[in-house]
Amino acid sequence: MILKAAIEQAGTTEADKLVPVIEKMEHVGTAGTDTWDKRHDLIWAVGRTAGIAVQWQDGKKVPFWPPQVKACSLSDAEPVGI
Repeated sequence: MILKAAIEQAGTTEADKLVPVIEKMEHVGTAGTDTWDKRHDLIWAVGRTAGIAVQWQDGKKVPFWPPQVKACSLSDAEPVGI
């Protein structure tokens, strides 16, 4: 939905023209309201994007997003901004 709206607004699929459009977008979805910071990371806050992203490393789930939870174990993780 975000990419489709950006392509329609920019009138092109060229990345150089899509990025500025997406940077200004705000998308309301089931997981929250998506907006992005200067590094193009989702903004993590109450009323914004919620959740935690993990990946399997050596047979264990390791959080890698949002940046505040990188390198912590899931058992040590505390809710961020909730």
